[in-house]
Amino acid sequence: MVEAGNVSSYQFTAVETVTIGVDLAGTLNVKDSGGNTTASIDGADGSASFGYQGGNIGLMIDQYGNITTNNSAEATLYNLHADNLLTVGKSGNAGTLNVKDSSDTTTASIDGSSGTLTLAGALIGGTQALVTSGGAGAVNLTTLTTEVETTGTLDALTLANGTVGQIKIITHTVGAFTSVLTPTTAVGFTSITFLASLGQTCTLEYTNAGWVILAVGGLTLPVVA
Repeated sequence: MVEAGNVSSYQFTAVETVTIGVDLAGTLNVKDSGGNTTASIDGADGSASFGYQGGNIGLMIDQYGNITTNNSAEATLYNLHADNLLTVGKSGNAGTLNVKDSSDTTTASIDGSSGTLTLAGALIGGTQALVTSGGAGAVNLTTLTTEVETTGTLDALTLANGTVGQIKIITHTVGAFTSVLTPTTAVGFTSITFLASLGQTCTLEYTNAGWVILAVGGLTLPVVA
């Protein structure tokens, strides 16, 4: 059957009639029995949209591969495993990204308006295993924690400038030697000396002015100078 601007095909069933057609602009449309477009592919740029509810398209993929969803619904991804059903979604118009478990309980979220990260579980960061070589070693900026193994007396540890708000934890875990941490830019101190005893640690934060000390710990405290 031919309609104006469409080549249409009908599935004649008691409950549903489906129209598939190409309009005058070269767009491929799939319609339900009420004439609502439930899916379409734009012939001009290849963008596609799917789903129809209350006059709104549920999912759109543009010509650049960007995926957008209906503002009133969550975008959900399901891992179809009995124990690992996961939903990732945008909550309403607030732009909050939620990660949910199989019982639909939010386990992590990022607030789009403030950037606040909320976790129901532990925060686990990466760890650098730093073995001083030739009496020196560079503390990295790509992991939350650096565990230091000293190989000589007064090993020189360096720490470059970080990103504002970055947290860095440094711990002496292996080796019966001392080491001295000297950041490129420090506020209120010049260096931190980790003594030979193990378990000494310091927690730093990078600010607009440089690295500041949040805490030092251990049975024997590091020496701050």
